[in-house]
Amino acid sequence: MVHHMHFVIFPRQLSSASLPTRPVTLPLMSGSHKESDMSDITVVDLKGIRKLGIYYSRTHLKRLMNAGKFPKWFSLCDDPKARRVWWLREIDAYLRDRSATR
Repeated sequence: MVHHMHFVIFPRQLSSASLPTRPVTLPLMSGSHKESDMSDITVVDLKGIRKLGIYYSRTHLKRLMNAGKFPKWFSLCDDPKARRVWWLREIDAYLRDRSATR
């Protein structure tokens, strides 16, 4: 069974005008999950959340995550130096909650 995983990739070499307008779709082979569970997985890294308008420093993000006020990040592999990412749906929910408080 082939599932699709979506990633929003923001390479350093591209300007904001040349960024992709939709997520990159990569096939994911797995028989343990239903296709509906895996069809809309999108992650963003620190540069990605900055493109979404969140300009917090890493230190401030860690404080907010530890206080439970910002979604937790995770690594895509076990390497301690690996890039940290967030689920886009959780960042979207955070932004919607923040806009509802104004």
